[in-house]
Amino acid sequence: MANSDLALAEAAAEFNDALAAYARLGELFLHTPLSSVKQLERANATLAEIAACEERLQAAGQRMVQALASARSRQEELAAEVVAHVPAVQARNQQLHDLLTRSPFDQAYLHLSLEQTIYVWTRSERWQLVKGSPPAPAGSELWFKGVLRDPEWLRDPAGRARVEAQKVLDELAAQRRKTKEPTRADC
Repeated sequence: MANSDLALAEAAAEFNDALAAYARLGELFLHTPLSSVKQLERANATLAEIAACEERLQAAGQRMVQALASARSRQEELAAEVVAHVPAVQARNQQLHDLLTRSPFDQAYLHLSLEQTIYVWTRSERWQLVKGSPPAPAGSELWFKGVLRDPEWLRDPAGRARVEAQKVLDELAAQRRKTKEPTRADC
């Protein structure tokens, strides 16, 4: 968690705690009987605690607003950096597309075996996800962490890689057969 996220979470928790204390004291004050001098003293003491709690609530609210403003500012900076980086990514995508277009191949496959994901490139469609999931969001566990903990991969990495490669070849062959099978309309 980033510092600004931590500051925002802490400020929100502090505000929530102050709000809960205020609610508890408010309910206590409203339900305190006023029949004796002792009960009146308790009501006055509770009222003083409510006033102090309001000050804590106001201070916590101000800290939360500051933390929120800081987090928002960082998000806006990051958004500007993302927008500024888009042309570089587009240029690299175009370079890769141009390289593939100049090749003699009509299709190219990218198999991410550890993620069980396959992408296909064609001249007309560019890159498309064929099987698997799109990339995980930033901050999530790295794709290869599970493999590093998998006893089968650790025991026989070459054998496991062959098994995964054969699965992919079988899937591609099945996909190719499916596209070549005549339909009733073709007969």
